[in-house]
Amino acid sequence: MFGSPYAILMQSNALLRRLYGLLIVPMLLAACTTAQPEPVPMILTSTPRPTETRVPTVTPILGTAPNTGLNTVLATPVPTYTLLPTLQHYDPLSATQTAMAVLPTETPAPTVPPPPQPTLEPIPTGKLTGSVLGLIPSPQGLWAMRPDGTQMTLLTADPIDAISVSPGGRLAVYLTHPDASTSFYSQPYGYTVKLITLYNDLTYPIAVIDPPGISAKSSTAELNSAAQALAAYQRGAIAWSQDGGKVAFTASHEAEPGKPASSDIYIYTPSSGTIRRLTRLDLPGDPTYPYDLQWSPDGSRLFFAAAYNFSTPGTSSGTTVAGAWVTTMDGSTTQVAEGMVSSGENLLAWLPGNALLLSSNDPVCGESRLRSVNLHSGAAVSFWPGCFADMLFDRPLSELLVSVTAVEAGSEGSPEEGLFLLRLNQPQPTLVTSTGFEKLYRGDNRAAWYGHNTGQGLVAISRSGDLSPAFSGVSPDDQQGILLQPLTRVSRTDQWLWTGEPSGIYHAAPGETPQRVLDMEVQGWTSSPADNGLYFFYSPGEAGLQLYGVRSSDWQPFPIDDRLHQPGSIRWIP
Repeated sequence: MFGSPYAILMQSNALLRRLYGLLIVPMLLAACTTAQPEPVPMILTSTPRPTETRVPTVTPILGTAPNTGLNTVLATPVPTYTLLPTLQHYDPLSATQTAMAVLPTETPAPTVPPPPQPTLEPIPTGKLTGSVLGLIPSPQGLWAMRPDGTQMTLLTADPIDAISVSPGGRLAVYLTHPDASTSFYSQPYGYTVKLITLYNDLTYPIAVIDPPGISAKSSTAELNSAAQALAAYQRGAIAWSQDGGKVAFTASHEAEPGKPASSDIYIYTPSSGTIRRLTRLDLPGDPTYPYDLQWSPDGSRLFFAAAYNFSTPGTSSGTTVAGAWVTTMDGSTTQVAEGMVSSGENLLAWLPGNALLLSSNDPVCGESRLRSVNLHSGAAVSFWPGCFADMLFDRPLSELLVSVTAVEAGSEGSPEEGLFLLRLNQPQPTLVTSTGFEKLYRGDNRAAWYGHNTGQGLVAISRSGDLSPAFSGVSPDDQQGILLQPLTRVSRTDQWLWTGEPSGIYHAAPGETPQRVLDMEVQGWTSSPADNGLYFFYSPGEAGLQLYGVRSSDWQPFPIDDRLHQPGSIRWIP
């Protein structure tokens, strides 16, 4: 049944081979394969992570920056990428002006982030274009218009308390407070100095100028000193260098807390956004407040006067001057006048050879002590030691014309009435005419000078001393009671405008009879630099001063923009 023994044997061998394949071969394969270790639990022994010191948000305002003990602190840099193309697009400047107004192409590494662009949108009646603008500061903000009175635009809604425009007319620095209804004396804190780029309306905070910790709870003495520091801004506490590269301004933020604060002068550089302290006045007595900042032509020196206090509205107090100084950019100062001998110093001109032309305000007779002071030697040259009514300085001719009326004649240093001509290299005066004038005006092709006296009218003056009435017809004080005072000379013409009593504006060219062209009392009159337009401020009612214009072709006044109230002035740029 099972077959032959041989067949049974062969079947048994085949079965053994199968068992061998099923058992032995897998074992050999397993032995040739690399064994995989079992996973070992990983124990993490991390080094403790250092606690990060959170960098505080930097407020790019000088008044809140920490005191590092250094003279240089950082404020907001003006971005080159914002200013450079805009300045070149709107008004191509000459090579010299470009160096003055356009910022360097190398942007320094900023240490504080630039502030975000303001959300303020201009409110134009037309797009601002061109290179000449009329800037109008007001409590409602800074406005600009074209020379023909169109395209009135709000550049910033910040109330403007004081402003200075760069020589190139592209930047301006101003003092502002968020509350337009406040004043220096009612709330002398919360004021900021800002920069605005005119034509693209970007504003950047430069410095909070308040004394440290000043508030409504501060002492009366602290509040009074803060108000005096702010009052300096109404007397020239912001000044651009003539190349447009630096701005000088005053601030009290580094004063000693809790005490009446003095002010000092700081220099702001728009291209880098840096501010450094320039002066450290340490005069005996009360705090002092610099004002009347004026740069030398080359930007290496700065003239300033300082006062212990300024006249306060509603009081009988006057200005008490501490003196006048000139400082170099390293802070070295030279005193050029003492406050005890005058009630103020006037810088009339920077003269060649590092000298100044100065006059003093005499509390009794007005201007006096006309002199030059050499900054190297300190030597002074007296041109007119006594009082005088008015003077003109002709730089190209290096001449001084001094007028002494009967009011000043007989005082010390002014023995007689008359008009006197002096030269810088020859201080000995020459008598031009024995008639003195209350007000002097520069000449034209009809006269060397013009002089005016109340009741006499405008007089043409020749270099030989001949006098002749500039206008004919109606006398300045005839039987009709008209009393004319020169208001302004119309630009690019020989025509004059006069204020008159009865109130009104009169107009005439030399040789003509003045005619009343406006029956209204105006303020702040200015001529347009581009056409025959003239602009002035007039109060039509309880709304306060508003801006009006008039064309000399028809003398019909018209309002410029009823959104603008209580404007301060019109400043034509560039």
